[in-house]
Amino acid sequence: MDSCLFTAYIDGMKRFLPLAFTAALAGCGTHEIAEGPKPPPAAKEWSTADPDDLEYEAREIPGGFEILDDEGRVVSRIRSANPVIERWALVKNGEQIVVRSSGLEGPAKIQLFDCRSAICRATITPDQVVDGRPAWAARFAEPRL
Repeated sequence: MDSCLFTAYIDGMKRFLPLAFTAALAGCGTHEIAEGPKPPPAAKEWSTADPDDLEYEAREIPGGFEILDDEGRVVSRIRSANPVIERWALVKNGEQIVVRSSGLEGPAKIQLFDCRSAICRATITPDQVVDGRPAWAARFAEPRL
């Protein structure tokens, strides 16, 4: 297995994640780098969820999201690290949401949240995404123009 260590900011604290946790979180392993918009095989679980398979839906609100169940009831509320939501996507069949947010100063933040609990599982900056890893943040490393 390739070495896959990265620094994550969890609850505002810098953390060095152990290899076993990092591999599970980032979907590490040996895989080919895909060309174009198709994700590498190891990153398929981190691609945008199919709308027909979603466990939850997200509704953008100022500075975050409301997560809704299939009946439209609010399950949780998520606050992003920065007030301006640049991009987001539901992943893992809508069980998790990846959010890229920015503010007036400082770097953008890319965060991975559990939809049901609203727990932030990892926070990184775009410059911490190297060679498409961690896979959950790879599509959010560069801003859309």
